[in-house]
Amino acid sequence: MADQKVRVLVERLGKGRVRLRFLSREAAAHADAAARDEGPGLLTGGVIESGLLGHEALLASIALGHMEAYAALCERNDLRIEVYRDDAVAMDRYSDDAEFPGTHVLLRPRLAFFGADSSEARATAIRLLNEALGQSVFFEAPRITIEIDPVFEFQNLDTPKS
Repeated sequence: MADQKVRVLVERLGKGRVRLRFLSREAAAHADAAARDEGPGLLTGGVIESGLLGHEALLASIALGHMEAYAALCERNDLRIEVYRDDAVAMDRYSDDAEFPGTHVLLRPRLAFFGADSSEARATAIRLLNEALGQSVFFEAPRITIEIDPVFEFQNLDTPKS
C-alpha cells in the first residue's frame, strides 16, 4: 500500500481559541460534510467535533496537544508568545513486514515571541518545545515517531518597527 500523507494547520488565536485547517483533500471534503451536518466550525472550546478521519484526528490531537502544552510552559517561564502556527504533517508508512502502519509526525511550529532575540531565549524556546513533546501521551506510543522543526522570530518591544 502507498504511503498516505495528511496536513493540519493549527493556529493559536488567543483567549482559549484555536483554529484547525485540514489541508489534505480527503480530510477537507470530510470536514466540510461534517460541518454541513453538524453546524459551523470543527473546533469549539478546544474540543474536536466528530467527522474527522482517523489519521487527521490523530495529527490534530498531537499538534493541538503540543501547542497547548508549549503555551502553558512558555507562560510559566515568562516567554511571551505572539504567534503560534503549526503546519503539521503526518505520513503513514507501510511496509511489507509490518502488520500495522507506522506514523511519522512532523510538527513545524512557526513561533513569534515578544522580547529580544538572544541565544538564551532560543535555548529556552527549544528546551520548552522538547519538554512539551515529552508531556504528550503520544511521545512513547508504539509505531508513532514525532519530530519538531521550529522557526523562531523575536520582536524586541524596545525597538520601534521601521
